[in-house]
Amino acid sequence: LMDSRSYATGTTPIEIKEGSQLAIVAAGWPLVEKVDSPGVQERRRGQFVPDKLRPHLRGDLSVRGTSTDNPGELLLDGLLVEGKLAVAQTASDGQPASLGGLKVSHCTLVSPNGGIEVQGRNAQLHLRLERTISGGVLVKPATAALEIAESIVLGSIAALETPADIQSSTIFGPSNVRRLDAGNSIFADVATVTLRQEGCVRFSFLAQGSKTPRRFQCQPDTALDLRASAIAKEKGLPKPDPLDPAEIALITGRLRPLFTSMELAAPGFAQLSSLCSEEIRTGAEDGSEMGAFRHLLQPLRAANLRTSLTDYLRVGLEAGLFFVT
Repeated sequence: LMDSRSYATGTTPIEIKEGSQLAIVAAGWPLVEKVDSPGVQERRRGQFVPDKLRPHLRGDLSVRGTSTDNPGELLLDGLLVEGKLAVAQTASDGQPASLGGLKVSHCTLVSPNGGIEVQGRNAQLHLRLERTISGGVLVKPATAALEIAESIVLGSIAALETPADIQSSTIFGPSNVRRLDAGNSIFADVATVTLRQEGCVRFSFLAQGSKTPRRFQCQPDTALDLRASAIAKEKGLPKPDPLDPAEIALITGRLRPLFTSMELAAPGFAQLSSLCSEEIRTGAEDGSEMGAFRHLLQPLRAANLRTSLTDYLRVGLEAGLFFVT
């Protein structure tokens, strides 16, 4: 799609043929300077670059595979989809079929009923969201895998028969998955995992009441453990006692994600607020923030800037950091 126009999606599903790959991307011919005319630019056909394009698809988008032996793949990149993205169960002839892969990157899928839904059995499907804002993710039957990376999910994740891998993402709704590997993420609502003997959750925030596999350096668990150990040390106890409910409520009330804005159209949507606790703002594996904006490395960049500021200030001057969205 080579412009930023709005397109109606229609009702006919996209069929991915056996062993094929289809890419629907926002990209255009690049502007390059003519070799024989300095200063004059032209569009070079045959090459595509994703430069300042944001096509708008209005309506639901449906896709289905046509094979179980060698299923095809679909890639969506750079699109605004005002509707639901659905993966159908059967081919046009009514025979069981599967989609092999569905990758959604740099897309926004929003509307009252927006999001992604796998409607039928697609046992070989690898579903991946990458740097995408989506409504809920519903995977009714078992699929091969669900991967979410550097993305924001506004609604719930329901994949009761599918293993999930969630990295550097912000999940606002409840999550219910079969198996979970997660890291550097924010689960603002309760996460429930069926197979808790497998997988791991690392450097993440988990809402109270979550049932997950083993955790490492997660909040508020780490803060609660540190407080219990500190009390035990003060009292000279050999091991920490359980914290009383008031102490737990105090810590968990402080340690929760705060965002600049929850409005999708706002520039600061899903951005961690400066008032958010430091344990979350610097709680990722590399010292950056948990959640979808971890890749910005904002805490590390701010620390480097503070260190360098004094070297460039004249005597008697002071400097401060003022963050924008």
